[in-house]
Amino acid sequence: MQLKDSRCRHDHEFPCDPAILARAALSHGLWHETDTEIDAAFSAAEERALLLRWVRREMRRRLTPRERRFLEQHYFAAQPASEVARRNGVHPTTVTRGLRRAVAKLRKAAHANGRGGPEDEAVIRAIKKRCW
Repeated sequence: MQLKDSRCRHDHEFPCDPAILARAALSHGLWHETDTEIDAAFSAAEERALLLRWVRREMRRRLTPRERRFLEQHYFAAQPASEVARRNGVHPTTVTRGLRRAVAKLRKAAHANGRGGPEDEAVIRAIKKRCW
């Protein structure tokens, strides 16, 4: 029995002048991102980092250890409520209620720290969407 060669083979190769590649790399960047796009990505990353620090600080201040554990396992580690329940030896309904209480406390903290506007709701949406 003969084994096939497992190396990847590229049948679609296109020759290109190195001078053209050099000009393209200098004019557009390696991934063709503009300076504006790069700056926007960096500011979005900084915003996410600030948001994460705020969430972690408020979790320490306002949540019980159990609520914190449920929130970290469910939202930060992306585990389903059933898995969080199994790991903590509780019923999944207990996890769901604990998560609801924890998010309500964080929502209240966001409203207390801000003006209660849409920016504060963005914090809660980010928690639920796992935007870290």
